[in-house]
Formats: sequence, C-alpha cells, structure tokens
Amino acid sequence: MQRRSTNETVGYTHHGGDFTAHVDSSHGVRLSGGSTGGIVEAVGDDTNVSLTVRGQGTGRVNIGNSSQLTFLAGSTFGISVIQRVIVQIDSAAMVIAAEGTSDTVSTVVGATTNSLCVFMPHATFSTRYQFQTYCSTANQVRIRLFNFQATTFGSGESSNRGILYVIG
Repeated sequence: MQRRSTNETVGYTHHGGDFTAHVDSSHGVRLSGGSTGGIVEAVGDDTNVSLTVRGQGTGRVNIGNSSQLTFLAGSTFGISVIQRVIVQIDSAAMVIAAEGTSDTVSTVVGATTNSLCVFMPHATFSTRYQFQTYCSTANQVRIRLFNFQATTFGSGESSNRGILYVIG
C-alpha cells in the first residue's frame, strides 16, 4: 500500500496483515484488507458474533459520503440518502369521489422516481380508504388516497399527519 500514515513520529502505525482487537475476550473485532477493499468484522469464539458501530454520546454515525452509495449484503440497489420528513395531509377542501382518488404532494429535495417512499401516519386512517406513496417527479412525493367506497368522502374526512421516509 502506497498510502501511509502521516503520524510516523508517534510510533509504528502500520501492520502487514489483519489486526484483531480484544483477543483476550470471547468477542473482538478484526480489521482486514486486500484487493477487494477494507473489512471491519466481528470475530469470536461463538458461531455468531454481532457488530455494533456507534458514535460517542450523541455523535452521529456516518457511512460514506454524499457521492457514495451504500449497499446491503446481497443487494444490487444502492442507498445514497434516507430522509425523514413530517407530512400533513390536510383535506379541508379535498373531496374524494366514490371509487375515486385524490393526491397530496410534498416537496422533498433529493427524491427521485427511483426513491422508495414510505408514509407512517400518526393516527389511524379511516377504513373507508387506503393510500399509496410514490415519487412522481424529481423532488416531489405524492400520497394518493383511494376511496374504495360507493359514497363520496366529504372534506376533512382524510386529514392526517405522519412521517414520510424517502430512501434513494
């Protein structure tokens, strides 16, 4: 490896192979590397050992940066951002015809048509209808309300508030 630590004056900072911490315990962590990239792996005497990554105190845990995708094992879909937005569905003037639909639109900067959008309502929706959440165009997330009943909803029957998660 050509990239070396700039901290050479403090002491020896390089190791030619894997480095395992906590070898005197039943659980530890191994830092490894090779032609496929760097690896941080839980190791131990047990068959299954968990790995926890955390910041100190209220410090955040960041994986990568805004130009890198994050992949879950076995996945071909990379995640570049997870956003959490509070959304209000205010239907003061919304009337949904019998067996009809109505959309409410929220602006979420960074949402794309490939984003996964999940809406978690704070209150239970009326059993008279269902909803679908999707990204229609860049930066716009739609929550479409479906009225499956044979009667029209009056205004105010579909008001709700919740958390919208956008994963892209």
